[in-house]
Amino acid sequence: MRYSADHIPSILVLTGNLGDGHRQAAHAIAEAAAELYPGARIRVVDVMDGTHPLLHRLAQWSFYIWITRLPWLYGFLFRRTQRDSLLSRCLNRLPLCSTRRIVRLVAEITPVAIISTFPAASAAVARLKSRGRIKVMTATVMTDHTSHSYWLHPATDRYIVGSEHVRRLLLEWSIPDRKIAVTGIPIRSAFHSSYDRRAIRTALGLKPDLPTVMIMGGGGGLIGGDWARLLQDPGLLALPLQVIIVCGRNDKLKAKLARELEEYPHPVQLTGYVDNIPELMAASDLLVTKPGGLTSSEALASGLPMLLYKPLPGQELDNAAYLTGIGAALQAKGPEEFTAQLSRLLTHPALLAQMKSCARLYSHKDSAEGAVREILEAAARVSPENIPVSKRILRRHSVSR
Repeated sequence: MRYSADHIPSILVLTGNLGDGHRQAAHAIAEAAAELYPGARIRVVDVMDGTHPLLHRLAQWSFYIWITRLPWLYGFLFRRTQRDSLLSRCLNRLPLCSTRRIVRLVAEITPVAIISTFPAASAAVARLKSRGRIKVMTATVMTDHTSHSYWLHPATDRYIVGSEHVRRLLLEWSIPDRKIAVTGIPIRSAFHSSYDRRAIRTALGLKPDLPTVMIMGGGGGLIGGDWARLLQDPGLLALPLQVIIVCGRNDKLKAKLARELEEYPHPVQLTGYVDNIPELMAASDLLVTKPGGLTSSEALASGLPMLLYKPLPGQELDNAAYLTGIGAALQAKGPEEFTAQLSRLLTHPALLAQMKSCARLYSHKDSAEGAVREILEAAARVSPENIPVSKRILRRHSVSR
């Protein structure tokens, strides 16, 4: 379906680069919107790029230090600001993005909806809307299975959440149910595709019949560097397996592991930042990871059981509680528990199969498309003159797919 020049919708997607998940969700939404609305003008903007360079670098450095060296401090601040308080209100006013820039973008793009996948952007947009400086439909896409005051603002029109669990949490905040849509955390459509596991393993240079463990810690490769020691546990060495380790952008970690695993008796594939994660997950029997919202949603869509190792205090602990609660993951808090849990999973295929079924059960098909559909249909109800055929087109797409 093509639009006339007057009827092509514009969509503004705001994100930020503290953690890779916010950006991944934003680009998944943009991909889905482009497929649902051929010819739509979609702009993805990193709001932190417009902040003062010193503040930008300070925020990134502080975030990295908190999660790698002072996780207890990060967890403390997360819990202290999770509910509405003086500290949380101060946090919401940190100038991590420029409101003036957002106003300029709205004037330039004239979007039918502003979609935020980054809490600072959600706060800034809600502040502008409450003051009457913008009058656009606003939606917040929450990228974890928890709630936090940083995401939640009275002027937000729509909340896109990953699970019924988060919906119930928002209702406890007295957010109207009509504002909440459970679509799953938006991920790329490739994670919902079907793959031939043996063919994928052969194409990737893996042994077709060996149990395959994938280790990944997000785009930043923040899962840690003690994998060589953990994998050389005598109990694990005695088991047949092959390992994929995705180091993300952490080149030092990749080089370190390459040295330490040079004589490892089992097949190992070390990668840096790659874009074929859907195929790697399809080739794997188990994912060892930190419970980030995006990574865990990708695993659920792939039907991939998870072993969660050392989740960070804060949203990762909340994600871990959700994932273990639905039966799709086990959690290991330390090295001994990790090797014991991994050995158990590799020697009990029935347990892995049960966890795989739970992952599939709690995944959301076409989560990004569902999010776009919810947001733009809500925008059509608010300002139907701006999207005169949105519902008809969206329904046609949903039927044809």
